[in-house]
Amino acid sequence: MEFEPGKIHKTFQTKSGKDCIIRWAKKDDVGQLKDFINELAEEDTFIIFSPGDNMSLEAETEFLENNLKKDAVRKGSFIVAEIDGKIVGTTDVRLDEHGRKRSEHVAIFGISVSAKYRGEGLGNELMKMALDHAQNFLQNIRLVRLTAFAENHTAISLYKKHGFKEAGIIPGAYLREGKYSDEVSMYKELTK
Repeated sequence: MEFEPGKIHKTFQTKSGKDCIIRWAKKDDVGQLKDFINELAEEDTFIIFSPGDNMSLEAETEFLENNLKKDAVRKGSFIVAEIDGKIVGTTDVRLDEHGRKRSEHVAIFGISVSAKYRGEGLGNELMKMALDHAQNFLQNIRLVRLTAFAENHTAISLYKKHGFKEAGIIPGAYLREGKYSDEVSMYKELTK
């Protein structure tokens, strides 16, 4: 599949019968994406953003523009789930550029789903799409890694279902709802 912003990867029905589109993000999504991440932050769900960490339109625009550049698909992708014209989930898989040459075979993965649509199968579909992208678009990727809040059992179960293994725990790595939470590091080896 050739990269084209907004290109639909898949359509499916959620468990409750809603039609859902999985597609690459496009420039026009910027406002919805800003609202989506800010809603998750205010919910104080299992993401790095906390209440009050509001993403500005300028920051979201810069992030999206970097992800829509012509060669960006070889470094990563930003995929959205849409129901009734509204973005209700996102996934991101990209090269780990922090380690330079030493980790150019590693991709970092993240996923978020709106509270209203959790448990509807979106996470599973977004996960499949992200892993497909890592396998088929990211050059030389042999390993995908992620981190999760230890008490996010639903997400950890989903990751394990797709072949991720636990690598370790960092005690108290996150502060959420006034309590310290452990961070679970996970990985999945890809075959090329």
